[in-house]
Amino acid sequence: MSIEERTNLIKKYIIVEYDYERMIAHDCDAIDESKSYDEFFDWNIQCILECDEKEYILIEQLCNKIKNNTIAQMDMESCVVWDSSNIFFGILKNLIVVHPR
Repeated sequence: MSIEERTNLIKKYIIVEYDYERMIAHDCDAIDESKSYDEFFDWNIQCILECDEKEYILIEQLCNKIKNNTIAQMDMESCVVWDSSNIFFGILKNLIVVHPR
């Protein structure tokens, strides 16, 4: 997989700046709040480039499921099921799937 293909994937599915700002406003533990959106975006590019081929394929499949609305998330407390809309890498380099507001 080329660098361009990897960066295009994360560009298409990463959360948008408005949502990033909302995460900062809500003291989201998954991000480094001192980073600007551009720095956050670059961090995500770096993370996707560090993935090995198997990890990348898994992320690509996940993004395809997001695109096709064939993956959802459920809160175990309320049993409410949500669609998935975006992804990003948290400060621990773990992949986080986001549901839309």
